Amino acid sequence: MAGKPEGYIEVADRIAAFYERYPNGVIQTTGWDQVEVAGQVFIVVQSRVYREPSDALFGVGTAWEQYPGRTPFTRGTELMNCETSSWGRALASIGLAGRHIATVEDLTANGTVKPSNVLSPAGQGFVSWTAKEKVPADKIKLALGAMGIAFGNKRLKTIVASLSDEQVAILRERLSV
Repeated sequence: MAGKPEGYIEVADRIAAFYERYPNGVIQTTGWDQVEVAGQVFIVVQSRVYREPSDALFGVGTAWEQYPGRTPFTRGTELMNCETSSWGRALASIGLAGRHIATVEDLTANGTVKPSNVLSPAGQGFVSWTAKEKVPADKIKLALGAMGIAFGNKRLKTIVASLSDEQVAILRERLSV
């Protein structure tokens, strides 16, 4: 997986593997809450995965997401991001994780993997350029959309990590200030 830590399996791929292995399996969000810790508000989601509906040894996953989101790309999607992370952790608890349980965003946010290790060389150059030129994130997002690149709930650096040299060149041209 280009731009991802070695051995990392995306949550969507974990879900596909789960249903392939357990066609009668169930992924269930069991609840969510909002809590305050040290003056910061977090959304907490817990999920369970059952290999079959009567599975007594289900997997459990819990995830936290700061609220409001720390970036323009996580604000407004905190609950969805947290739920996806919770599913990924629940799937990891039954062995569907590869070498990393956390999401790529978790790994880069907590310093386990530096963003420079996650971004492609073209992505690193693009991020440096946009920071130097002070290109607003919403302008980058619009340019990505105009190129037909889906943005969804992913963080900007995650999207940029998957861009080819050619795509970065097109973006730079469109965003020239």
